[in-house]
Amino acid sequence: MKSAFQIILKQRIFKRCIGSDLASQNDYEAVKAAIETKVTDLEYGDDSDKIRAFLLLFNIATLLQNEASNLRFPFDSYKKENWDIEHVRSVESGKPNTQRDQINWLTHASECLNQSAEEEELRKRIEETLGAKKFDGAQFDQLYKELLSHFGENEVKDTDNGIANLALLDAATNRSYKNALFPVKRRVILRRDREGTFVPLCTKNVFLKCYSGRIDNMMFWADEDRQSYLKAIVETLTGFFVSKEGGAP
Repeated sequence: MKSAFQIILKQRIFKRCIGSDLASQNDYEAVKAAIETKVTDLEYGDDSDKIRAFLLLFNIATLLQNEASNLRFPFDSYKKENWDIEHVRSVESGKPNTQRDQINWLTHASECLNQSAEEEELRKRIEETLGAKKFDGAQFDQLYKELLSHFGENEVKDTDNGIANLALLDAATNRSYKNALFPVKRRVILRRDREGTFVPLCTKNVFLKCYSGRIDNMMFWADEDRQSYLKAIVETLTGFFVSKEGGAP
C-alpha cells in the first residue's frame, strides 16, 4: 500500500503537469487520455520548460516502474549539468550557417556513411569539398540537401518540434554537434555514454531505438519511431499516476 504522502505527491505532480485533479480522472483510460492530450499539444520553444519537466518525469517513472531494477535516477549528476531538450531528428531551422559549423557538419556526416556505392560517392564529394583550397558554400548547400534526403530527414513534419521528436540531453553534448543528422547524434551520445558521461536512460533508449517496433535501420528516425516513442511516454506517465486496475498504483 502506498503511503498517504506518495499519493498526495503524485496528485500534486499531476495537477502541476496536466492542469487537472488526478482524483477527477476515475480510470486508467481517462488519465491516459488527459496525458496524451497534454503532451501532444506541447511545442518546442514556447513550451520548452514543460517539455523538459515531462521528459525528466518520464525518465524517473521508467526507473520506478521496474521493481527488478536497482537503478536509481542520479539526481546529483542531473543537478550538476545544464540540460537542453534535443531534437532527435534535425530540423531545417538548425542548418549550420558559419563555414566552421558547415565543415564540422560535413565531417561528422561523412563518418556515418558506409561502404555502399551511393554512400561512397557522397563521401568522395564531401572529401573534395572539405579538401578544396576555398570552401564552396553552394556545394555545401547541395550536399546538405542530399544528405538530409539520404538519411530521411528532408521532409518537414508537424511533429518535428513536438515531444515525439525531443529528448533530454546535457547541454555540452547537445551543442557539440550543431543539429547533426540522427546517426551522428546517435554515435556521439553512445560514445559519451561509454566514456561515463551521464546520459538519461530514456534518451539512450531513443537513440538505441528501444521504443521502436522495427529496428532494421538504425540510421533513420522515421514517423513510426516517433509514434512508438510518444506511445511509450504516454503509457509510462499514465502508469506512474494510476494502475490499469484503477486508482493510485
